[in-house]
Amino acid sequence: MSGVATLSSEAVAASLASVLRRRWSRYRSAAKELAAEIDADPRAAKNWLAGSNAPRLADVIELMAADPEVEAHILDLVRGRREARCSPSSSK
Repeated sequence: MSGVATLSSEAVAASLASVLRRRWSRYRSAAKELAAEIDADPRAAKNWLAGSNAPRLADVIELMAADPEVEAHILDLVRGRREARCSPSSSK
C-alpha cells in the first residue's frame, strides 16, 4: 500500500457499533429487533451491537437501506478513506 494506514475490521466494527447502538439500544431486545429489521441472525446482530464483529457486506447494504444514519456513517468512512488515499502526504 502507498503509505496509507489500513482500516482494520476491529475499527469498522467499533465504529459501526456506536451508530447501531444509538438507534437500537433503546429496545430491550435490540439484537432481535435489529435482526428482524434486515432479516439477519440475531446472534450476528448482537455481535454488531457489541462491536465484536462487523457485518458481512450483504448485511451492511441492508443496514444502509434500513437506516439513513448507518448509510451516512458508511459513506463518511468511505470518503475518509478516499481522502486519505488521495492526500499528498499518503503518496511516496
